[in-house]
Amino acid sequence: MLRWNPPPLGTLKLNCDKAVMNNKLASCGGILRDSYGSFILAFAGLIGRCSVAQAELWAIYHGLRLIKANSSLLV
Repeated sequence: MLRWNPPPLGTLKLNCDKAVMNNKLASCGGILRDSYGSFILAFAGLIGRCSVAQAELWAIYHGLRLIKANSSLLV
């Protein structure tokens, strides 16, 4: 069984994922949580047509952009 592993105390953890359909339309999303598992923020959106690898990179990119926009966060 998969299990979420928390980050060190005083930091946050970004988990993100993607989905790509047969027609290559992709979407991504992610969640930022603290070391207690508490919700901090999340995102989700449509990427467009791309490969599975590209969709994964877009998910990471969008997550990092969101963190940068909230620059007081320690991830």
